[in-house]
Amino acid sequence: MDTTDLKTSLLKVLLTKRLSLLKILLIFKLPCS
Repeated sequence: MDTTDLKTSLLKVLLTKRLSLLKILLIFKLPCS
């Protein structure tokens, strides 16, 4: 397996985690405001 492929896959996982975290934050912030 190439290192570039590994890096891209890691980046994708990080991005998805960030997106999910943002969604959770938005869900929590919306009712409060």
